[in-house]
Amino acid sequence: MFEQTISVDRLEQAVSLFGSFDENIRLIEREYGVSVISRGSDLKVTGEAENVSKAVRAIGGLLTLINRGEALSEQNVRYVLSLVEEGSEDKIHALTADCICITSRGKPVKPKTLGQKRYIEAIQHNTIVLGVGPAGTGKTYLAVAMAVTAFRAKEVNRIILTRPAVEAGEKLGFLPGDLQHKVDPYLRPLYDALFDMLGAENFQKYQERGNIEVAPLAYMRGRTLDDSFIILDEAQNTTNEQMKMFLTRLGFNSKIVVTGDITQVDLPDGKRSGWWRSCGFSRGSTISPASPLRKKTSCATGWCRTLLKHTKDTRRANAEMTENKVKVIISNAQKEVKIPTGVRMLVRRCCTAVLIMEEFKGPAEISVKFVDDDEIHKLNKQYRNVDNSTDVLSFPLGENGVYDINKDTGAQMLGDIVISMPHAVEQAERYGHSLQREIGFLTVHSMLHLLGYDHEGGGLESVRMREKEETVLTQLGLQRNGSYYMGE
Repeated sequence: MFEQTISVDRLEQAVSLFGSFDENIRLIEREYGVSVISRGSDLKVTGEAENVSKAVRAIGGLLTLINRGEALSEQNVRYVLSLVEEGSEDKIHALTADCICITSRGKPVKPKTLGQKRYIEAIQHNTIVLGVGPAGTGKTYLAVAMAVTAFRAKEVNRIILTRPAVEAGEKLGFLPGDLQHKVDPYLRPLYDALFDMLGAENFQKYQERGNIEVAPLAYMRGRTLDDSFIILDEAQNTTNEQMKMFLTRLGFNSKIVVTGDITQVDLPDGKRSGWWRSCGFSRGSTISPASPLRKKTSCATGWCRTLLKHTKDTRRANAEMTENKVKVIISNAQKEVKIPTGVRMLVRRCCTAVLIMEEFKGPAEISVKFVDDDEIHKLNKQYRNVDNSTDVLSFPLGENGVYDINKDTGAQMLGDIVISMPHAVEQAERYGHSLQREIGFLTVHSMLHLLGYDHEGGGLESVRMREKEETVLTQLGLQRNGSYYMGE
């Protein structure tokens, strides 16, 4: 029989450690087959040497929680025991970090497991996070808590919560009332979390102001969500098309958290969940219900990998660029080619992405004009003495990093970009990619010209310019021979 003694500094620690009717200590005794006896300020643990060692480590972990103000419950006692079995009890201190937020009832919200801790850190440091876990792991609740925290800190202007309106196993038929009454039952779990965080009155106030929006996934198409914290719940009930549509709603200075459980798919037979593809799971993949909440910040396949390319540094740069107010003035002076939906947004993203890559400081202003071949022919002849049309022209308004200043706004006027739409259509067909990709390329190419890059002389400068073009286009999902999903 082996014996080891643990010293307890204060009586309050011993009271918290033992719990009501000694339930915490009895749980440890049953788990490891040891005996724990209190003698004054000491605890004596007796039993087999290995079991005593584990019990002592478990008690030490629980005392760490107590010293940091945590109230012990059966749940966190069992979790500490599981960490001891894994040999990870040294990580217990990570669970005692500052709380995420305070609920309307004054209750602090903190991660209770290391998986939840990693989940919170992933949300803090990444633009898009996919939270995978079984029911009860806190996927939605913690995501809402992080959203409320970001909103209170004025990091975002809106909280948008959405989920697919899919019934769980039974058809309810047509529900009475207006649209809001019809979708509210599907969105109830999101309402519950927000009520807990903000209180019913504050929730109602923010919802009326438009700061909080709870809507079915069907109404996300065509939107661009800037300065928002967006949560998609029950993502396992989305199709591939819905998931792709949702992820492409991401705007500047926004976050997306997608939560789901692949074991609870309620889609009709014959429809495959988009959650499988976005998380990179094969159809035969399995997740143990006992596994802790997992986070995924990158994907193994296709379109989702492109959308998740944002890193911490990129997100920070996006925020800085948003503060610096990049203004892109877009005009259409031709009627031969219909401008596809979303192209104007794409052009603005291309301009901003180049400025971010080049670490451009201060507010900027760029003019982009769509013209026909005749107009670009006239401009070539007038300003370049070239008697033919080209795909694009760039007119810088600065030199060596010094630009003209708009006296009204204080923005640096980088120059003008003129794109021939008939030329763009022709080249898109010739190279076998989308018109959006071609317009994106021409915009990025011209932006680099405005910033002083030149490929006319060939050599290293030309190579550097091509590399930068592909870097930006890849970040925007406009890879060579690929297409950019613009929505409807």
